Amino acid sequence: MFIKKNLTLVQAMVQLETIFYPRLERAIRKLSVDVLVLAAGDKRELQFLDILSELQSEFIMLQQLDLNVFLPKLISVSEGSECCSDNSGNLLNSMERVSAKRKKIVNQTLELNQLCNNFMSERHWTETKLNSCKSLFRFYKHLIEYINFQELTVVQAIHKHLESPISSK
Repeated sequence: MFIKKNLTLVQAMVQLETIFYPRLERAIRKLSVDVLVLAAGDKRELQFLDILSELQSEFIMLQQLDLNVFLPKLISVSEGSECCSDNSGNLLNSMERVSAKRKKIVNQTLELNQLCNNFMSERHWTETKLNSCKSLFRFYKHLIEYINFQELTVVQAIHKHLESPISSK
C-alpha cells in the first residue's frame, strides 16, 4: 500500500490527475450522497453536514491549486519556459498553500471521524449514520493513499525536478 514510485514530475502529475484525485472525488461524492439522507435531527448531524461542506470546498481548491497552479508552474519554471527572479518565492508560496490545504482536509476528515465515533457510541444509531460512517472510512482510506503518494513519490519527483536544472547549468 505504501510504495515509493520512482516517477518524473510529469508522470506523478498524470497519476494524480487520472488515479488519485478521481478516487477522492468519487469517494467524497458517495459520502455526500450518504450524508444527504441524514435527517439532520440533532446537533452532531448538522455539524457533520457543515464540516463535510467545508471539506468539499477545500478539496476542490486543493485539486485546482495542485493540478492547475503549482505543478504546471513548477514544470514550466524548471524547463526554462518561465524565467523570473521571484519564481522561487511564488513556487514556495504555492507549495505552502497546497500543503496547508492538505493538512486542513486531513483535520476536517479527522473531525468527521470523531463525529462518527460519537454516532457509534449511541445506543440506537440509524442505518443512515452507519452508511455515512462507512463512506467516510472509504474516503479516509483514499485520502491516506493520496497523501502517501504525495509524500513518497511527488515530493521526491519535485526534488529531482528542481535538482536537474541546477546540475545542468
